[in-house]
Amino acid sequence: MIAIPDDAYPWMAVIEHESTADPNIREYLCGGSLINSMYVLTAAHCLTDAKWKARRVWLGHWDSNSPNAMEMEIEENIIHPKYGQNSYHDIALVRMKTAVEVSKFIRPICLPLDGHLNSVKLTDTLAEFASWGPEQKNFGIKTTSKFKMYLKVWDTRLCRKRYIMSRREINLDYELCAGGEEGVDTCRGDSGGALMHSMHKAYREKVYFVIGVMSFGIKQCGSKGWPSVSIEVQSHLPWILSNWRRTT
Repeated sequence: MIAIPDDAYPWMAVIEHESTADPNIREYLCGGSLINSMYVLTAAHCLTDAKWKARRVWLGHWDSNSPNAMEMEIEENIIHPKYGQNSYHDIALVRMKTAVEVSKFIRPICLPLDGHLNSVKLTDTLAEFASWGPEQKNFGIKTTSKFKMYLKVWDTRLCRKRYIMSRREINLDYELCAGGEEGVDTCRGDSGGALMHSMHKAYREKVYFVIGVMSFGIKQCGSKGWPSVSIEVQSHLPWILSNWRRTT
């Protein structure tokens, strides 16, 4: 992983959870990405665990002691209606109670609205993923520094064959796979985070798009030949766009 400055990937979000058994127990169990001033895109399983309740979203930084941290209260969790029947739709939206104030450290990522960033067209390209941890897979424990990694996007058909060995079915239309290099991988606590792809637009700086929402991987993170699996954003755009109430 590569250390990056605090203002890199300013759409990164962390979801703070509260134990349903003891409200005093709180953990940072999932990530997400800010996609407009009111909504964070994340994984459905981050919001449906009976043992944990999502309480708030942190933007800018997860640590309340950081001057860049912004604490946002959650108004509503919107789960994809087909999640639960299978894992292909492990995607959700978090609507916040108030609009985010955009700054150097907090800014939305673009959605792939042009239709050019699906798993087929991205195969063999390098995607990016960023995280605050957890450090060496310590569940729920974040580092105070941001890190990024480059993950090669797999041909989904090959990924599907790979995961048959672990009795997980990969859907060619709704999921994409990236990674598989030994020691370079997403891990527990990274669920819901954005798999990203960048492009240079004419006369503009590099523009980032969220192409996937991190969903799952094998138990032993960083195992060679085993990519992480994300939910493809491109194929879920109609649902995303129909479920956010646009803000000015």
